[in-house]
Amino acid sequence: MVQMLSQGARKAKKRHQCYHCGRDIAPGETYGFQTNKYDYVYTIAWHLDCEELAAKCRLLSEHTYDDEGWQGLRDELVHNCIGNVALRDYLANACRVGAEVL
Repeated sequence: MVQMLSQGARKAKKRHQCYHCGRDIAPGETYGFQTNKYDYVYTIAWHLDCEELAAKCRLLSEHTYDDEGWQGLRDELVHNCIGNVALRDYLANACRVGAEVL
């Protein structure tokens, strides 16, 4: 089971990759993070607006938090929105993910 160790927001000192959209978080940009322990300790980072959209999607989806935690929004899009082109395109644009890669 995933154990959350810390969570918050901070200003990037180096480049990170967004957990949700896969794009860069630039140095100087404020981003969200979460440090977890599963089999090892790891930290995920996200754009604040991507996490806001992901939180809304989690509320609307039937997916529940499980032993492995929440999926990133990009993974959620691929698995749940692949057949709904309009929804996929809207969410992809909102989360900076090119719809063509889904």
